[in-house]
Amino acid sequence: MTEGRPVGGDIYEDQAVEWLIRLNADEASADDWRALEAWLSADPAHLAAYTRAETLWAELGDQSQALKDALDTPPKSATILPFAPRKAPARRSAFDRRWAGVAAVLALVLAGGAFHYVHTRPVTYETARGETRAIALADGTHIDLNGASRLAVRYDAHARQVRMADAEALFDVTKDPARPFLIATGAQRIRVVGTAFDVVNHAGALTVTVNRGVVEVARTGPKGEISDIQRVAAGYRLVRRDGEDVGTITPVGADEAGAWRQHRLVCHERALASIIDDLNRTFATPIRVRGDAANLPFSGVLVLDNEDAVIARLKAFLPVDVDRSQDGFTLSSRS
Repeated sequence: MTEGRPVGGDIYEDQAVEWLIRLNADEASADDWRALEAWLSADPAHLAAYTRAETLWAELGDQSQALKDALDTPPKSATILPFAPRKAPARRSAFDRRWAGVAAVLALVLAGGAFHYVHTRPVTYETARGETRAIALADGTHIDLNGASRLAVRYDAHARQVRMADAEALFDVTKDPARPFLIATGAQRIRVVGTAFDVVNHAGALTVTVNRGVVEVARTGPKGEISDIQRVAAGYRLVRRDGEDVGTITPVGADEAGAWRQHRLVCHERALASIIDDLNRTFATPIRVRGDAANLPFSGVLVLDNEDAVIARLKAFLPVDVDRSQDGFTLSSRS
C-alpha cells in the first residue's frame, strides 16, 4: 500500500468508477441517485474517490473526440525500427498505475458516446409577471421559467453555466459527467451532472427542491472558492440564505417541485409573505402583505386558477382583510 493511502482505496476507486458508469447510463433511476448519496455520505474516502474519478472523467471528456477517432482508426501496418537503448521510465507508484487503469475504462466509455458543445455567448431569458416560458437548450436540457424571472445561459468546452437572478425555474438536465451543469445564484452555486429540480432565488434566499438525482449546493467566495457543500437527494428540499454555512433540508412530496406548472401551490406551514412572493410570479396584479400578517402560517394546496379567487381563499382560511386598489391587493391582519 502506498504511504498515505487509505485502506480499501482500490475498492473505493472501483466503486467510484462503477457509480459514474452506472449513473451515465440511460436507465439510471431516482433510487440509483439516492443510493449514490448514501454511499458518498458513508465515508469521506468515498467522496474523495468519487471526486477523483469525476475529475478524470471531465478531463478525458475534453479529449473524447480524439479518443473516439483513435479507436475508430484501423491500425497501420507494422514498421521495423532499429534498436536504440532508452532510459528506463520513471517508476510510477501503485496509486498512479491504478488511476491509469481507471482512465482507460473511462476513456472507452467517453469515446463511445460523448457529445460536444461550442463556445457560446450568454443568452438571456426573461419573463414578466404571470408569464411562463419553456426553454430547450442545445444539449437537450429543458428549463421551465416561471413568471417575473430572469436567467442567462452559456455553454463552453468545460461546463454548462447558468447565472440566475431573481427567478424560479424547473430544470431537467441532460446527463453529461464531462460537462457539469452549474447555476450561480449570488453567493451560492448549484452543481449537477444530470437531474431534475426546481430552484427559487429570491431576496437572498435559495430554495432547491429535487425531483430526480442529487444536487450539490455550495457557497462561493470572492475568488470563486467553494465551501460549505450540501448535497440534496430526490424527495428533499434545501432552503439556505446568503451568508449561512448550512441550510435546512426537509423531505417534500413528489408533486411539490414545479407544482406551479400544474397551476398549484403546495404549502406546509408557510408564512404568508413567502406565499405572496410566489403569487406575484404567477399573477399580473401585485399583491402586498402588511404588518404581522406576513408571518401568518398557511398549510394547504392553492389552485392558481384566478387571482381574485386565490385571494378570496386566503381570506377564508386566514384572519386577514383584503384591500383592493388601482395598485393591487393589500393583505393585513383582521381588525
